[in-house]
Amino acid sequence: MLCTIFRIKVSFVTAKSSAWDLHSFVIFVVLLSAAISAPAQAKTPQEQQWEAYDGWQVASFRLEGAPDHLKGKLKSGLALEGNWRFLRGRARPSFRARLLREDIARIRLFLAREGYPAAEVEPQLAPHPQQRRLDLVLRVVAGSAAMVASVQVKGWPAGTTRADSLAGITLKPGARFQDLKLEQSRLQLIRQLMDRGYARAVATAEVLPDSGSRVAVVYTVRPGSRYDITEVTINGCSPDLIPLTRRLIGITPPAPYSASRLEDSAFELRATRLYRQVTLREDSLGPGRLRLAVEVENARMHSIDASVGTWSNNPWMVHSSWNNRNLLGGGRGLEAHAAAASHSLKAGGGLTWFGWLSPRARARAGVEWVREDEDTYLSKEWSLSLTRSLRPKGRDMAHTGLSLSRVTLTPFSKVDGSGVDQVSNLVELWADRTWDWTDSPLQPRTGGFAKLMATLSPPVGLVESPYVLAQGDLSLYRPCGRWGVLAGHVRMGIARPLNGAGVVIPNRRFYAGGYSTMRGYGRRQLGPRDDAGVPLGGDAVMLVGAETRVPVVWVVDLVLFVDSGQIWWKPGDIRLADIATATGVGLDFHTPLGPLRVSYARNLGKVIPGEPRAMWHFGVGYPW
Repeated sequence: MLCTIFRIKVSFVTAKSSAWDLHSFVIFVVLLSAAISAPAQAKTPQEQQWEAYDGWQVASFRLEGAPDHLKGKLKSGLALEGNWRFLRGRARPSFRARLLREDIARIRLFLAREGYPAAEVEPQLAPHPQQRRLDLVLRVVAGSAAMVASVQVKGWPAGTTRADSLAGITLKPGARFQDLKLEQSRLQLIRQLMDRGYARAVATAEVLPDSGSRVAVVYTVRPGSRYDITEVTINGCSPDLIPLTRRLIGITPPAPYSASRLEDSAFELRATRLYRQVTLREDSLGPGRLRLAVEVENARMHSIDASVGTWSNNPWMVHSSWNNRNLLGGGRGLEAHAAAASHSLKAGGGLTWFGWLSPRARARAGVEWVREDEDTYLSKEWSLSLTRSLRPKGRDMAHTGLSLSRVTLTPFSKVDGSGVDQVSNLVELWADRTWDWTDSPLQPRTGGFAKLMATLSPPVGLVESPYVLAQGDLSLYRPCGRWGVLAGHVRMGIARPLNGAGVVIPNRRFYAGGYSTMRGYGRRQLGPRDDAGVPLGGDAVMLVGAETRVPVVWVVDLVLFVDSGQIWWKPGDIRLADIATATGVGLDFHTPLGPLRVSYARNLGKVIPGEPRAMWHFGVGYPW
């Protein structure tokens, strides 16, 4: 609400004047913006002097006096600051008096919205006539920040939780005034009312001078009547999907109106991929009564997908799948998949359906065959599994599962009984929970991703290699303005056998080394080894990595990274002194398949005999 900023400024100048209403200020800001952007009719002597330098080269540009916490954002939005390129340096436009006037207006508007309504800008030009170049300095005098003295909510309905005790009002007393937070808080108040049944709620914000540079914020809400959803109609989908659609919506009339609940229902419908189009509309049936009209359209149920990536720390993996999401009707489908990687082959298929133990849960019963050919072992595994997936919110996921497996394993290490085939039966109960708050799943620039998982293979019946395992992963992303993205990753895990053996069987241990874990080592080469140099993996892992991704030119990013971590044979062997570290540089090439990456890493610690200190890695997609 940009209007409130100018309102504060006017209130300071004319402290005795009364507060304007919001509508008047909207008109005021529109007129003021038009005046700022319109060509000046009468130019000051100073502006006429600026025009004498039109076409000159800007040799240097400095912004001085801006508040430190805003300087970066403020400078990056100025026309005369230009654009930064890694290989070409700073590319600035030629000086124009018009650009200078626009930049001064941008600075004042930006600072006003950030709580500095009286900010002024003093330009200083130092010309070099012989070279037709000039040095430009914009000196900012921000003035006193407008501080919030009090926040008041008027009109909150009786019998409902007090607004000032609810989360979401981001503009707090004692904080610096910000126009964005003012608007966010207004919208949050509306959302809180709508989630409590007030479907037609509105709210306005008013900013009043308090004393000096302090302001009072007053929100006035008009909740209107409370509404219940008394009827739900579904149109557009095939008859076999109507019962499933009702379960996914999860609203049984009569039910209190809630905007968040309706958004959640629409998201769940779209996430099934059973519907091409989803529209939820509320129609009034009378005072306090609404009809929820759900318009959906069947999607194309049959799909064939193929992808290339670096899952499971393989340098490459090709995956394909066939799926018919409604082959058996009612949201019940069949799927089949296969994947080939540098060290593994897998294939499988299964039956999928919705509604097991929860209306919105998706279940899968399937069979899978996996062959792994590693330096440590060769394994062939058949498994039957039953998996339940539930989406708590957004892109977050929760999975639980049960699997029965028969593993034929040939270890190559003397520690595990080299060359002797071992057949193991496993019953595994597992669960994982993921949280995804990134801005983009494919090319994240901000936010993060976290995953917790645990597996239990109990010592019951024919189970021959019982164990328990837990692992946690956390990835964080932070934009660094024109410098790109800073990304970090942490992984910690621990496992224990439950049959008195030394360690977990080889194909259930932790391994690290390679493109997506520790780039100072080859794939799965980090950690303990036997006397012959065969990598063993282990029952404890800790990995930490950080990298910055800097745009260079066109579709190419420069990557600088540091990886650290270690694998330990047993949890009791953990010593921080054993942690290995590597650093390196790489290039990302953005393609429709995702980023293609080449990187060079150098091991800074102890080198494994027979292994290089430095190595190259190639992959598809980000390592984390």
